[in-house]
Amino acid sequence: MKAGAHEVDKKVLEYETFVTEVLKRDLKKVLDQRDEVSEKIAQYLQLKNVIQSLQESECKEITADVDLGCNFYVQTKVYVNAGMGIGLLLQSSVAHSRFSYQLD
Repeated sequence: MKAGAHEVDKKVLEYETFVTEVLKRDLKKVLDQRDEVSEKIAQYLQLKNVIQSLQESECKEITADVDLGCNFYVQTKVYVNAGMGIGLLLQSSVAHSRFSYQLD
């Protein structure tokens, strides 16, 4: 085998190693992040559709049944996490415009 061919084979092996060890690992991370973002978008769209259907039924107050465990449910109003542990009461008209803005 010629010295030039040996150098080419060595470079090809280096590139294959780089692709296998670095790029495939990075691709997996990016695909996982994409899946997380897609899941959040799907949840926002679902919530937007629920809020829109509540508005069409002219519901003034949004309440939800929350399972506290052992099939013990309580009824509560819907709050939005504003950050830093602060929850704000969510009105249906504000909710629809907020989620529309975040998805656009």
